[in-house]
Amino acid sequence: MEGYELFVSVGPNPRVARMYAAERGLTLAETEVDIGAGENRRPPYRDLNPSGDTPALRRPDGSVLAEATVICEHLEELSGPSSLIGETAAARAKTRMWVRRIDLKVVQPFTGGFRYGPALPFFQPRVHCIPQASDDLFEIAREGLEWLEAQVSEQPYVVGETFTLADIVLFCFLDFNKERVGRPMTNGLSWISAWFDRVAERPSAAATRR
Repeated sequence: MEGYELFVSVGPNPRVARMYAAERGLTLAETEVDIGAGENRRPPYRDLNPSGDTPALRRPDGSVLAEATVICEHLEELSGPSSLIGETAAARAKTRMWVRRIDLKVVQPFTGGFRYGPALPFFQPRVHCIPQASDDLFEIAREGLEWLEAQVSEQPYVVGETFTLADIVLFCFLDFNKERVGRPMTNGLSWISAWFDRVAERPSAAATRR
């Protein structure tokens, strides 16, 4: 997509945007932001995205969008409806509902648990951390996965018969945990374990793995 620049780094959120683009066959220029060196916490990146998070998408007119799922939604509008978010209003609403549920029940507590525990030395100088909350937050994320499995275990994907953005979001965070955190999250969850293995075989998963 000419004129669009995606700012990325290591981590699950940038991968969500990259995996969505790979599924759609969209080619975006990518610029790496070295979060280890703190590039995301100072200009010029902080001028583009005041939150300092990645990913961010710079449009041809110079405006910048942040937040992974917002970027995916914008790319969907630019490139046309697809089954990844939904080809009808009802399908889009259902996908967005499950993305939000995954965010609240799994992604947010997992992120806090990771930052306040295994990644505490990295994050403590950068953001407010609550070390004593790490184990509880990981447990909340695990409870969220248990709840999710109970809701969707009769279907192949989170939203139903079709692979969607909800699957991308969940996969990117669970794969990050598997490769870089190693916290037991899916033990005993047969549907999620089988689902994870299926998604890991998708070309978009291989293309965006680091």
